[in-house]
Amino acid sequence: MGWCWTGGGGGTGNCRRCTRLSLPRSRMRLKKYKAEDLQTAAWRAAFQKVSANQVEVVPPGWFTPDEIAIKLGYCRETGMHKCREMAKRGLVERRDFKVQWGQMIRPRPHYRLVSPPARGRKPG
Repeated sequence: MGWCWTGGGGGTGNCRRCTRLSLPRSRMRLKKYKAEDLQTAAWRAAFQKVSANQVEVVPPGWFTPDEIAIKLGYCRETGMHKCREMAKRGLVERRDFKVQWGQMIRPRPHYRLVSPPARGRKPG
Protein backbone atom coordinates (compact mmCIF):
# COMPACT_ATOMS: atom_id res chain seq x y z
CA MET A 1 0.00 0.00 0.00
CA GLY A 2 1.10 3.56 -0.64
CA TRP A 3 1.17 6.47 1.71
CA CYS A 4 -1.95 8.53 2.27
CA TRP A 5 -1.55 12.30 2.11
CA THR A 6 -4.82 13.01 3.88
CA GLY A 7 -3.27 12.23 7.25
CA GLY A 8 -6.53 10.91 8.67
CA GLY A 9 -4.82 8.31 10.87
CA GLY A 10 -2.80 10.82 12.85
CA GLY A 11 0.43 9.35 11.55
CA THR A 12 0.09 6.09 13.44
CA GLY A 13 -1.27 3.57 10.96
CA ASN A 14 -4.06 3.43 8.47
CA CYS A 15 -6.08 6.40 7.37
CA ARG A 16 -9.70 6.31 8.49
CA ARG A 17 -10.90 7.73 5.17
CA CYS A 18 -9.20 5.62 2.55
CA THR A 19 -7.61 2.69 4.46
CA ARG A 20 -4.15 3.56 3.17
CA LEU A 21 -1.12 4.07 5.32
CA SER A 22 -0.84 7.65 6.47
CA LEU A 23 2.35 9.64 6.79
CA PRO A 24 3.72 10.46 10.21
CA ARG A 25 3.16 14.08 11.19
CA SER A 26 6.89 14.77 10.97
CA ARG A 27 6.91 13.82 7.27
CA MET A 28 3.75 15.68 6.31
CA ARG A 29 4.26 19.00 4.60
CA LEU A 30 2.64 21.64 6.70
CA LYS A 31 2.26 24.91 4.88
CA LYS A 32 1.16 28.09 6.53
CA TYR A 33 -1.39 29.93 4.45
CA LYS A 34 -1.98 33.63 4.53
CA ALA A 35 -5.49 35.01 4.87
CA GLU A 36 -5.30 36.36 1.30
CA ASP A 37 -4.47 32.88 -0.02
CA LEU A 38 -7.45 31.38 1.76
CA GLN A 39 -9.77 34.08 0.43
CA THR A 40 -8.42 33.54 -3.08
CA ALA A 41 -9.08 29.81 -2.77
CA ALA A 42 -12.62 30.48 -1.54
CA TRP A 43 -13.32 32.83 -4.45
CA ARG A 44 -11.87 30.30 -6.92
CA ALA A 45 -14.09 27.55 -5.52
CA ALA A 46 -17.16 29.80 -5.74
CA PHE A 47 -16.39 30.71 -9.37
CA GLN A 48 -15.93 27.05 -10.29
CA LYS A 49 -19.28 26.13 -8.77
CA VAL A 50 -21.00 28.77 -10.87
CA SER A 51 -19.21 28.30 -14.17
CA ALA A 52 -18.14 24.66 -14.26
CA ASN A 53 -20.03 22.10 -16.30
CA GLN A 54 -22.92 24.27 -17.35
CA VAL A 55 -23.80 23.84 -21.00
CA GLU A 56 -25.60 26.84 -22.47
CA VAL A 57 -28.51 26.40 -24.85
CA VAL A 58 -27.70 27.99 -28.19
CA PRO A 59 -30.73 29.97 -29.46
CA PRO A 60 -31.92 29.43 -33.03
CA GLY A 61 -30.15 31.57 -35.59
CA TRP A 62 -26.67 31.24 -34.02
CA PHE A 63 -24.17 29.06 -35.90
CA THR A 64 -20.56 27.97 -35.43
CA PRO A 65 -18.03 28.79 -38.15
CA ASP A 66 -17.92 25.06 -38.97
CA GLU A 67 -21.67 24.97 -39.64
CA ILE A 68 -21.50 28.13 -41.73
CA ALA A 69 -18.57 26.76 -43.75
CA ILE A 70 -20.46 23.53 -44.49
CA LYS A 71 -23.57 25.45 -45.63
CA LEU A 72 -21.52 27.66 -47.96
CA GLY A 73 -19.18 24.94 -49.20
CA TYR A 74 -15.97 26.33 -47.68
CA CYS A 75 -13.35 24.51 -45.66
CA ARG A 76 -13.32 24.97 -41.87
CA GLU A 77 -10.39 27.43 -41.80
CA THR A 78 -11.90 29.63 -44.50
CA GLY A 79 -15.22 29.65 -42.66
CA MET A 80 -13.55 30.81 -39.44
CA HIS A 81 -11.57 33.49 -41.29
CA LYS A 82 -14.66 34.81 -43.10
CA CYS A 83 -16.71 34.90 -39.86
CA ARG A 84 -14.02 36.89 -38.04
CA GLU A 85 -13.75 39.31 -40.95
CA MET A 86 -17.53 39.81 -41.10
CA ALA A 87 -17.60 40.41 -37.33
CA LYS A 88 -14.94 43.13 -37.72
CA ARG A 89 -17.05 44.82 -40.39
CA GLY A 90 -20.22 44.62 -38.29
CA LEU A 91 -22.11 42.29 -40.63
CA VAL A 92 -22.48 39.52 -38.05
CA GLU A 93 -22.72 39.41 -34.27
CA ARG A 94 -20.39 37.10 -32.31
CA ARG A 95 -21.10 35.44 -28.99
CA ASP A 96 -19.35 32.60 -27.16
CA PHE A 97 -21.61 29.83 -25.86
CA LYS A 98 -20.43 27.03 -23.57
CA VAL A 99 -21.12 23.83 -25.48
CA GLN A 100 -20.11 20.19 -25.24
CA TRP A 101 -17.06 19.78 -27.46
CA GLY A 102 -15.75 16.23 -27.32
CA GLN A 103 -15.57 15.34 -23.64
CA MET A 104 -15.15 18.92 -22.44
CA ILE A 105 -17.42 21.90 -22.05
CA ARG A 106 -15.78 24.85 -23.73
CA PRO A 107 -16.78 28.29 -24.98
CA ARG A 108 -17.20 28.21 -28.76
CA PRO A 109 -17.82 31.24 -30.95
CA HIS A 110 -21.22 31.44 -32.59
CA TYR A 111 -22.31 34.00 -35.16
CA ARG A 112 -25.62 35.35 -36.40
CA LEU A 113 -26.42 37.84 -39.14
CA VAL A 114 -27.18 41.39 -38.10
CA SER A 115 -30.33 42.67 -39.73
CA PRO A 116 -29.28 45.26 -42.32
CA PRO A 117 -30.77 48.75 -42.07
CA ALA A 118 -33.52 49.49 -44.55
CA ARG A 119 -32.05 51.14 -47.64
CA GLY A 120 -33.62 54.10 -49.28
CA ARG A 121 -36.08 54.74 -46.50
CA LYS A 122 -35.52 57.37 -43.90
CA PRO A 123 -37.10 56.97 -40.51
CA GLY A 124 -39.58 59.52 -39.95
